[in-house]
Amino acid sequence: MLNIIELKGLIPYASNTQKKYIDAIIKEGTTRKAAQLLGKGVSTINETLARARMNAAKRGFAPTSGLTKPVPPGFFLDGVSELVDADGNTKIKWLKSSRDKEELVERMEELFESICSRVDGMAKPKPIPDISAKAKDMAVVVPMGDPHVGMYSWAKEAEADFDCEIAERLMIGAIEHLVDVSPEAEEFVLINLGDFFHADNSAGTTTSGTPVDVDGRWARVQEIGFWIMVKCIDRALTKYPHVTVHNAIGNHDEHTSQALGATLRAWYRDEPRVTVIKSPSRFWYYQWGKVMIGVHHGHSTSPQSMPLAMAAHKPKMWGETLFRYCYLGHKHHRFLKEYPGASIEQFRTLAPKDAWHFGNAAYISMRDMQSIHFHKEYGEVGRRACPVEYLERNSKCNKD
Repeated sequence: MLNIIELKGLIPYASNTQKKYIDAIIKEGTTRKAAQLLGKGVSTINETLARARMNAAKRGFAPTSGLTKPVPPGFFLDGVSELVDADGNTKIKWLKSSRDKEELVERMEELFESICSRVDGMAKPKPIPDISAKAKDMAVVVPMGDPHVGMYSWAKEAEADFDCEIAERLMIGAIEHLVDVSPEAEEFVLINLGDFFHADNSAGTTTSGTPVDVDGRWARVQEIGFWIMVKCIDRALTKYPHVTVHNAIGNHDEHTSQALGATLRAWYRDEPRVTVIKSPSRFWYYQWGKVMIGVHHGHSTSPQSMPLAMAAHKPKMWGETLFRYCYLGHKHHRFLKEYPGASIEQFRTLAPKDAWHFGNAAYISMRDMQSIHFHKEYGEVGRRACPVEYLERNSKCNKD
């Protein structure tokens, strides 16, 4: 006799195929009738149902064995312990769980399958743009302050609406605008200052395990984030002969930030005009003539300690340069201070506050993205800003 309640309880832990078979069993009442409905053999239905039960049991749901309290997402049941009395009656039962490696593999496979289906056949070589003499010795640098792709925010509860689609529209729109209004240059440097992704895993938490408000499945967020960067880089290639990309490690996305860099390196492996930095360090340094730029997310060191860190980490670059800058994210508001030897600047984000930060009056600041223009001999010679208000009113960025 089939237990309909148990079958319905299996659905949250079943694959799409398993859900289809379970739905058919519930509808028809027996595995034989479900097999006839689906055009499958009874043994296929039974084997699929058995796999669904095994998947659910690994997560702590097996009511026929007395397990009805599943372990959290991202974990699997590692064992069951019971304390029984002299008569054999269970007095206490507790579950032991550990990280579900199989689920992580499934999520990675889901991610790469979704990426491939979206971008298949779309990698086309970009012609090298012609640049004038005034572009000589110039570089355009765009620091992307804490994009938080995957964050969900509801305007009635927090500062503004925000989800994956809005993040994609705003970020690509900002890069398109900044490329349009920035001067010609030999080099375009795109710096993701960290916290590109709001969550670092399928459980919807930061690297340290803090739960956050997320918009959709982990694989979908990863796909959209990757596609944002591809669109931004491709847009820069239409105007600039060479593009350098660095993805800083943030406190929200210590693992996924590195996966983003690896995926972009694979995507542009045959494009000599794109350099995607490969570095597991939390610090990154870039030299453009007499200009030195240090990059750090800003979560594990103080701004005032950065000039000394820059000099200690890269003494040769420090000695060869006159104009030194350190770019930070993390705090979401603008901060600029000149210390002996280097200027420290913290950048805003295009993302609004989520419910927690809004409710605690944290990160109260404007929202924008900027391009900064450098000359090899003279340091910073200009910059342009792209406020979120411009993007929200611009036709390119308005989904309506």
